[in-house]
Amino acid sequence: MRLIGRKVHFVGKYNCAKGPLMLLLFQYPQMWFSPKQICEIAGVKLSSARAQCHRMYKIRLENTLQPPYLERRMVGNRFSQYYYEYKLAPGGKNWVIGAIRSGMTVDKYVKEAEEWQKRRENNG
Repeated sequence: MRLIGRKVHFVGKYNCAKGPLMLLLFQYPQMWFSPKQICEIAGVKLSSARAQCHRMYKIRLENTLQPPYLERRMVGNRFSQYYYEYKLAPGGKNWVIGAIRSGMTVDKYVKEAEEWQKRRENNG
């Protein structure tokens, strides 16, 4: 039997948005955040925040053996548009804890996030 490991890091197509999003939700596990709030606090693009939230909510629902990473609720009223807010589910807590256990220290993660943010600000 071969053990397949994963390297958790900040760079890459999905991790540049998923990492800061999951760390933010991990720090405030009882709070609900909209993708716009995640964008403003974590510094990821709004389209990436929306896509990652939707992806991490839906992806685990299709596989019933594992719990979803995020919980979702609909917010709004009859006079405004409905939108979703997300918070961390038990599966998401396990993802963050597993990421840290597999060798990604929070200090290194924050350092990579800050470097990525500086590059993003300089390019755009």
